[in-house]
Amino acid sequence: MKMSYDAEADVLSLVFRDEQIVQARDENDIILNFGSTGEIVEIEILQASKILGQFITQLLQTRAGRTFTEIGTPS
Repeated sequence: MKMSYDAEADVLSLVFRDEQIVQARDENDIILNFGSTGEIVEIEILQASKILGQFITQLLQTRAGRTFTEIGTPS
């Protein structure tokens, strides 16, 4: 899984598989993106700081000075 946060847009993305999105469903500021097999490949949380509050604050503090933060397997 890869997680990224865009501070300017205030969007947290959780990518489970690097697969083309063929369908999306909006569930009150949470967008579920589906691949060709019908399984969720990505979840986007809009207004993430409002929904997740403290978690986003801690995420930003660990990556201070960057507007886009990506967390995943170290290269």
